[in-house]
Amino acid sequence: MRKNFTILLIFLFSTGFFQEGYAQKSMLRYADQQWDLGNYHHSADVYTKAFGRKETYRAAKGAALSFDKLKDYGQSYNWWQNVVKQGDDITDEDVGNYLMAAYSIEKQDEALAFLDKNGRAIDGLDTDRIAMILASFENNSNIELEYFKEINSPTAADFTGAKDRDGNLYFVSDREKVVDSKPMPLIRFDAKNKIYDKNIYNWTGREYLRIYRYGKDGSIQELGFDRNDLLHLSDPAIAVIGEEEYLFFSATKDIPKVKKKKDHTVHPELFYGKLVDGNVTDIMEFPYNNSLEYSVITPFFDPQTDRLYFASDMEGGQGGFDLYFVELIGELGFSSPVNLGEVVNSNGNERDPYVYEDKLYFSSDGHIGLGGFDIFQADIIGGDGFSNLSNMEAPINSLKDDFGYRKFDQREIYLSSNRLGDEGLDDIYKHGKLLRRFMVSVIDCEGELVKDSDLNVLFGEGETLEMNVNGEGVYLAELESDTDYFLTLSKKGHFSIKDNNITTKNNDDELIERNYRLIRNPFDKKVYSDIIYYNLDKSDVRNDAAKRLEILASIMGKYDFLKLKVSSHTDSRASDTYNLALSERRAESVLEDLYEKGVDKDRVSLEWHGEDRLVNDCPDGVDCPEDLHQLNRRSELVLSVSFEEGTLLPEDFLDMDWCNETSLIGKLQKEIEIPIVYFDFDKFDIRLEHKMELERLILLLSSNENISLKLEGHTDIRGSEVYNQGLSERRAEVVMQYLIDRGISKDRLDYEWFGKTKPVYDCVGEPCTPAMHQLNRRTEIKVK
Repeated sequence: MRKNFTILLIFLFSTGFFQEGYAQKSMLRYADQQWDLGNYHHSADVYTKAFGRKETYRAAKGAALSFDKLKDYGQSYNWWQNVVKQGDDITDEDVGNYLMAAYSIEKQDEALAFLDKNGRAIDGLDTDRIAMILASFENNSNIELEYFKEINSPTAADFTGAKDRDGNLYFVSDREKVVDSKPMPLIRFDAKNKIYDKNIYNWTGREYLRIYRYGKDGSIQELGFDRNDLLHLSDPAIAVIGEEEYLFFSATKDIPKVKKKKDHTVHPELFYGKLVDGNVTDIMEFPYNNSLEYSVITPFFDPQTDRLYFASDMEGGQGGFDLYFVELIGELGFSSPVNLGEVVNSNGNERDPYVYEDKLYFSSDGHIGLGGFDIFQADIIGGDGFSNLSNMEAPINSLKDDFGYRKFDQREIYLSSNRLGDEGLDDIYKHGKLLRRFMVSVIDCEGELVKDSDLNVLFGEGETLEMNVNGEGVYLAELESDTDYFLTLSKKGHFSIKDNNITTKNNDDELIERNYRLIRNPFDKKVYSDIIYYNLDKSDVRNDAAKRLEILASIMGKYDFLKLKVSSHTDSRASDTYNLALSERRAESVLEDLYEKGVDKDRVSLEWHGEDRLVNDCPDGVDCPEDLHQLNRRSELVLSVSFEEGTLLPEDFLDMDWCNETSLIGKLQKEIEIPIVYFDFDKFDIRLEHKMELERLILLLSSNENISLKLEGHTDIRGSEVYNQGLSERRAEVVMQYLIDRGISKDRLDYEWFGKTKPVYDCVGEPCTPAMHQLNRRTEIKVK
């Protein structure tokens, strides 16, 4: 009689009888019954229609819960919003469910605005879970997942299982198939079911599950089974036992009647049989099955320990489905089940165990996760203990259901998820690109992080890889596997940096770090100077000057980033007009001489000043000795750095300390010798030739304020110790005073005197020539 009444209700509802003649309460009772049966496809429809007749809290919440079960997240969000509109009946849990539904389809801002507008409190929000969601999606993972389009069906649920020893992949799907006309009981994994339909599974409204093989050649074949009393063939796991290959799987037996029971629930169980050429034969039942009491599902066989893991809601667990293992005894015997314990199992549901390299992977809706089922991992310790449980976070997990994690090697990973769309369909995702975290730190010469530089990572022919900067000024990016990169680092006014040695080929490091120093471009920095001198009223280059220009041309030939400024001058004799033209001819003669030595004229700029810039007090009308006039007949030669914006550090200078401004100057100045001032016997006045040398040094000091000098005075060995000490002091002082008179600050000069204690030639033991004595009478100049 009860069965007939149920059939009548179905008939009346399908013909619209409820809408026409039954009250909403009758509809809700029927919807509740469908919920209890696990027919969520029907319960969602009835609750929705009942709400259409009268907007009540009970109808709205029934619809919301039904769509939750169907994984229809768009509808779930809409119906939880209807729930929170229903006055004082709503609970904090309802508000929390509404917000979590909003997060699952990224409408959290809209949901929060709705709650604020309607004066609803958000105390029911699971703040720990939301914090974890936000932190997870901000975290940079090194894995990018790809939709497995070769397997997935756009109209069906698909999820992963196992690989055989030939490399074929086994998966589960409810894709379309012409079903037998014989009625099939609609029995879901974890709830009772009493309604029969010959074509569809009412929980999902789609086909029953079946197991398929995806061959290495791309073919897809449904597996054959030598039993016809099994429904919902699912959860394939493969084990090689002895010489045979076995398929373990979940299935629900077709048990239409049970003696002495009017109503009964049939739970899914574990089965296993030999796998041969796409067929499963000699199927046997797992000894701990009990189809009328509890479920046993999602097997996995670990060949390293000969353990069979599975999920079950048998008595004695932590709550819901727990994970267990049994050990293989002999060829096909099994030990008693062992619960994996409270580290792994929760008061929710755990399923899909999988072991790889001393780690257990599984799915759970009981541990704190991002949404629905999440994939977790734990370390296996001591054989059967577990520690360090952790959520695998995004992108492995999403706001929806994620399960069926399979890792066959470091780069072959699969999982199943219904993260795409609102249909609630499961799809298979595979490890696509193994992403590496790339972290770049840039410091300046003071060792501080540079936070405002423009960073670009380029690969291929100019495609830009986006980099993000964190609050500390560290730049982050994700690099694909098996790829070479080159990095360009640039900032206005600084040298650019290129790194062509960034690669993820043969590199399993999850984090690749680079540290760079950003160097300011010493644009127009004067780094080398010299002076050449002319005869009276002449502009041609003298022999002594030609040798100096030879050195200059050699330097410019080595370093193409140098430009030359030539400033030519005359003494004060003759008219201003004549002298201006003479100085121009002197500048031109330098240019022509350098051009003949291979220097591009574009790298040389000329100035001429006539008698306007005398180096001493010998203007018109003043009677000066010839040596002072000689110092004015000159061309000053100053080399400056001329790097364009974006220039790289010159290769010849990579080992130089660019943060020390004098380092480049010192390197170039080594091309010529620092002058030594020599003196006549028992004298301390400076000869003309050495004044000319000092003028060159003064030009360098005037261009570079960071250079300081140390002066050391010496004598030959003739004369007393006391006398020579005083004489060497005067020789050091006279050089220092010359420099001071020419505008060099005394603070940049230091001097010492040594008398005859540090001769170049020791003339005590054997007689010295006049030339040897000359080399001892000196003031040495050292750059500090």
